[in-house]
Amino acid sequence: AAAASRMAADLPEATLVVCVREPVERAISAFLYMKRQGRIQPRTTFLEAVEECEELLDHGMYVRHLGRFAALFPLSSSPREGRTPPR
Repeated sequence: AAAASRMAADLPEATLVVCVREPVERAISAFLYMKRQGRIQPRTTFLEAVEECEELLDHGMYVRHLGRFAALFPLSSSPREGRTPPR
C-alpha cells in the first residue's frame, strides 16, 4: 500500500499499464517451479499443494493486489480511449 501511495503522490498523472497472466496457468506454473526447487514434495498433487501453500493461489488474486492502485489512479481499458473496463 505504501508504494501505491508514494507513486500517486510523486506521479499523479502517471498511466499504469498492467499485464497479468491467466491465474490458473500461473498457479500451475508456480506449483511446478516449487516442485523443482524442492519446496513441494515430488508426490504432492496440485490440489494438495493448493491446500498447504497459500501463495499458489494468492499471487493470482489480482483484484486484491491491484485494488490499492485502482483506488489512487483512474481506471480505463485504454489510455487513448479512456473507457472503463467491462464488469
